[in-house]
Amino acid sequence: MLVIKRMLNLGVSETDLEDVLIGIVSQKIKYDLKRKRVIILPEMMSRKAIMQYLHHDDFSYQTFKQSALSLIAEKKCDSYILKDELNEQ
Repeated sequence: MLVIKRMLNLGVSETDLEDVLIGIVSQKIKYDLKRKRVIILPEMMSRKAIMQYLHHDDFSYQTFKQSALSLIAEKKCDSYILKDELNEQ
């Protein structure tokens, strides 16, 4: 969502955003020192979520916190690595 706000602040019209955005993905990269591997946390917003935000000022998308909880539930990493994301509001 920050990407959309930034683009609007730069003067890109909502119509232009509707025409070109099919999705937004940002990611955080963490390193697990114990297991010596990289962990990538995505934050994704689909075209449907983008349109919902632009037309209704309402949004729902996969946050870093949701991605962190999913990785922990699947036992793909330990929670200590993702403590910042788990504390997000």
